[in-house]
This record gives sequence, structure tokens and C-alpha cells, in this order.
Amino acid sequence: MHIVIATHGAMAKGVTDAVEILYGKKENYSFLEGYVHSENFEEEFNEHLSQIEDETIIVLTDLLGGSVNQIAARALKEKKIEVIAGINLALVLRVLGIDDNKDVPAQIRECIRQSQEQVLFVNKIIL
Repeated sequence: MHIVIATHGAMAKGVTDAVEILYGKKENYSFLEGYVHSENFEEEFNEHLSQIEDETIIVLTDLLGGSVNQIAARALKEKKIEVIAGINLALVLRVLGIDDNKDVPAQIRECIRQSQEQVLFVNKIIL
């Protein structure tokens, strides 16, 4: 299994930096910074995916309906990938624990559910 973080700008690098602080470098993990290194992000994205030989690829994007997410969604027709939109660090950390020998879509749904529970208005908890 390979996990790709793809976002607008440097968010993907920031998430990757946080993952490496918490887990160290991961072999099955890569990131793409949309529109940072190339104006043609779709070409960059497709080239990146073509270099990944793993059977299961999970692509996490920052914004549902954003251009990065749309590009990932178009790639669904070309390659066996799973696409998740609206990432946060809790989601990425959970996805890293997915077992690709089990039902990946079911595990993704559970990762999403659990990570949504991490989005809270802290003032209401403390005050």
C-alpha cells in the first residue's frame, strides 16, 4: 500500500513533516505540493502515480471539489486508487495504520469517522 498526500501549496509538505516527527520516515508515503513546482499539476500528479508500483494507493487531498481533488478523482478512471478529501493530521495518522490485506474501503470509512471526532471547538470543552 502507498499513501500520497496531495494538496494545494506546501500543506502536503507540512503534513509530511508532522508525520515524520511522530512516526519517522515512511517508505510507503509520498507527497505532492500542487502548483508549487509546476503549473500543470495534473501531469505532475499522473507522473507521480505512474511511478508507484503498489497495488493499493490511497490519495488524501486537502479540499473536496478543489482542483487537486478533481485531478485525483479523474485518476480514479485510470488507476486503482482510493481518494479521500478534507484531510487533517489525525486522518493521515490513522490511514497510515490501514492493513491492505483487509477491507480497505471499510477501514477508510472508519479512519474518517474517527478523525472527524478530533475536530472540536476546544473553548466549549474547557470553559
